[in-house]
Amino acid sequence: MGEFENGEELHMEIPKGFENKYDKTVALRLIHTIYGLKQTACMFWKLLLMEMRSMKCEKSKADPCLYFKWTENGVLLWLSWIDDCLCVGYPLEVAKARADTLNKFECDDLGEVKEYLGCKIDWNWEDKQV
Repeated sequence: MGEFENGEELHMEIPKGFENKYDKTVALRLIHTIYGLKQTACMFWKLLLMEMRSMKCEKSKADPCLYFKWTENGVLLWLSWIDDCLCVGYPLEVAKARADTLNKFECDDLGEVKEYLGCKIDWNWEDKQV
């Protein structure tokens, strides 16, 4: 995910299944952040903020997890929660933002949203305006 900041060092115990590869007195020094550490979430948040700025998105004053960008086709909204992101807006703008994000981060595109943060999302395509 990223490098530790300010010379920070983290050590971890030998993971299960690797005990026979290391002496029992050894602790492993992490070089990069790994999933599950609070430092990883902080690093991801900083990288996401830099990416949103490079895409000319602004952070909402009402919610730090909401970014927005006004385009000629309307508003593009980015919602983020920990490491889950949702982008909504005009389809061509969403496709460009999605491509930019997939180029920057190692992530999965799960396609059309059906649920986000426990909220079920249904679409009414008859009323869809493009």
